Amino acid sequence: MRYCSSCGAEVQDYSSYCPKCGSPVNSNANYNQQRPYPNTYDSGSAWWAVLGFLFPMIGLILFIVWMDYKPNSAKMAGIGALACVIFSVIIIPAAFLIAMIVASSTSIIV
Repeated sequence: MRYCSSCGAEVQDYSSYCPKCGSPVNSNANYNQQRPYPNTYDSGSAWWAVLGFLFPMIGLILFIVWMDYKPNSAKMAGIGALACVIFSVIIIPAAFLIAMIVASSTSIIV
């Protein structure tokens, strides 16, 4: 299977012309083995970041799988997963430490 260099449509190996745009397909110069254009449905929505934050393993998996195919959405899922890791490693222990300091400094008069 080949891809047209003009529009990115799939072209059968035996075809001389692209079925979508009609451009001539030369075996040397006019096609690429990979799709020349990224996915047009790659919105990079903030919902991918929310999903990555709530489920960091899913965000990491989506980042790895979509890196080449959907780079904007992959970036958002990766940012969400990274934000969750930073939150878990820095913010939660700091809040626990502050709570322990406040609890030890207060005294209960009985």
